[in-house]
Amino acid sequence: MTAFQGPAAHQWYSAAWKLRMELAGADESPVWREVLVPESMPLRILRYVIDQLFSLTPTAEYQFSLPEEEFLRQTDDRFTEYCRLCGARFRFPTIRDEESCCGEGEEDPEGWLRRRYRGSYTYHGNADHLVENQQAVRNFLMVFTGLRESPVIDLNEYRRGEVKVEKTKRAPAASLSMREVLEAGLFKTHPNQVLERLRIPEVLLLDRKKVPAPNLPEPEEFYPEHLWGGYFDRCFARLERIHQRSMEAVRIYHELMDRHVRLDEEMDEETEILVSRWADAQQEARQSYERLVRETMPEPEPFASELWYRRPADGITIRITPADRYVLKDEESVEGARETLPDAATAHFVRLCVVKREPVCCGGSGTLEDPGARLNWTDLL
Repeated sequence: MTAFQGPAAHQWYSAAWKLRMELAGADESPVWREVLVPESMPLRILRYVIDQLFSLTPTAEYQFSLPEEEFLRQTDDRFTEYCRLCGARFRFPTIRDEESCCGEGEEDPEGWLRRRYRGSYTYHGNADHLVENQQAVRNFLMVFTGLRESPVIDLNEYRRGEVKVEKTKRAPAASLSMREVLEAGLFKTHPNQVLERLRIPEVLLLDRKKVPAPNLPEPEEFYPEHLWGGYFDRCFARLERIHQRSMEAVRIYHELMDRHVRLDEEMDEETEILVSRWADAQQEARQSYERLVRETMPEPEPFASELWYRRPADGITIRITPADRYVLKDEESVEGARETLPDAATAHFVRLCVVKREPVCCGGSGTLEDPGARLNWTDLL
């Protein structure tokens, strides 16, 4: 069991969040669920909870995002401000995640889900870290030539009747608004994609207070001209050394495979040295990367009072809002951030969620068109 700090005392308690999830576009007969989840659960695991609640088949095409107007407000409707937030709140569209979460082909899918629910919640991908995202931003801006604006008309050509409207000037990244970027369809993946490694308290706000500014290291000057100066330049250099060490481990591994080496068999001295070099390079690369991530990880602060879970393939959008946060102080005492004394049923569900570290569905209404939709209010998902 993982413990978290309670809201009313400087002690460590276990906590659960109550989330309300509603199917967008179902005004006549709303379809909604309420679920309790462990506070430490990240968005990458919450997606499986949502799929289970609404009887949806897990898909690789999905995203967590903010409502469009809120997304534009948080980015100040500037592309450069959005770039600054990549790796702290959003995933840059050109980066591809190397971690696969979906458990297709599992012999025991229910057992697999329970293991995911309980953790460990460690994120093993690369797309949700600050340095990786900022490197993707830099690489994009180094080749980005701008979006087309209004035609540039030469006055002499206009007088001769030889106007060539294909001549256009281009808007650089520093002058682009996020609306222009979205309307231009500049990326295959939507820019409005919230990082999945973030835990629920690092994303959602229980009260609609002003969104805090992210605690990010500032470059010497603003984007994009000096994006890779100073701080990030040193980070990118470290990342490159890690990549080289990782590639060295891959090279040695292929050499061992060419020699048909088996680790459970007796080896000569030369092969033992080669295996030792491979293990050292692999371990050094992994530990160096983990150290870089820890040292550059921005201090998380909640920034959204509402979150959307979108599935482009089937057009389903689930609206997620926080309903309450409950702290389990002991076997008898359960306190809520909004409700000082929760009812007995809610307190029971909180104990189930916190002790078993699994989501508990505690309310809902309506069903989806899928005839297999099922609701188990008092059982673990």
